[in-house]
Amino acid sequence: MSAKNYIAILSVCIGLAVASVSQAEIIYQDDFSGGTGDINGQAPDIGANNWVASATFNADGSIDNTATTGSSMTLAFTPDDGFIYTLDASISGIVGNTNWFGLGFANGQSTVVSANTRFITNTVVGTAWMLFRGDNPPGPTPAATFNVAQLGTGVLFPPTTNGGISDPQNWTALATDEGGDIDMRVVLDTTGGTGFWTATWFAKRPNDASFSEVRASTLIPMTSEANFTSVGIAVSRPDASGVDGTIEFFQLTSVVPEPSTFLLLGLGAALLVSYRRLG
Repeated sequence: MSAKNYIAILSVCIGLAVASVSQAEIIYQDDFSGGTGDINGQAPDIGANNWVASATFNADGSIDNTATTGSSMTLAFTPDDGFIYTLDASISGIVGNTNWFGLGFANGQSTVVSANTRFITNTVVGTAWMLFRGDNPPGPTPAATFNVAQLGTGVLFPPTTNGGISDPQNWTALATDEGGDIDMRVVLDTTGGTGFWTATWFAKRPNDASFSEVRASTLIPMTSEANFTSVGIAVSRPDASGVDGTIEFFQLTSVVPEPSTFLLLGLGAALLVSYRRLG
């Protein structure tokens, strides 16, 4: 077979593989435009469940600066094997001290204003999540002063209840930036099946051309997979001495690669190897 024919067949395989990848399905989406009152009990623009949130969170994406501790706003969600889930949020005008906004997958939901509902311990536990601080000064305890991407419970807390783990990692990309506008993204890949789920963390500033990976793909302990029951946003200390900002956009999508994708890519690779050997 000529080189031209090999290349033609390889191109067809790659083209069919790309075409066979399913389009992303929007599971949840909300741009918070036109919302009034508390967001608790209100429906997102797209999605089958209503928000479960403390009175800290308003339906227009703003937060009330009256609470002395954190809380969360979540939507019920349970992942399945075989998908790539992408969770996104855009938050603008973040100001304040070392307190933060967080985005991620979690276990539990609550309407209570409490440190135990902000992805840290006990009631609403972050399972694969990240946070961005209103201020990001270096300090003697890095986990307390830098942006963090993590699996499991709190930045400074050991595992408590809910079968949690505690695996924080500071992100160095964009780490010198303090407050302002931020896009955060957590990708949960369950295509490996039970026992082989992974999470990857990304962030983007307004002037960036694309997202930066801020923590590489990390295997999620199989014992934690059952603890993925919600997605949402948490805030730590939104009082006047804490942090402020506005949630502009929230979205969860899913993609499942068609089995033919892997078969076609495998065929293309085999043809390429065969051509090289014959050449």
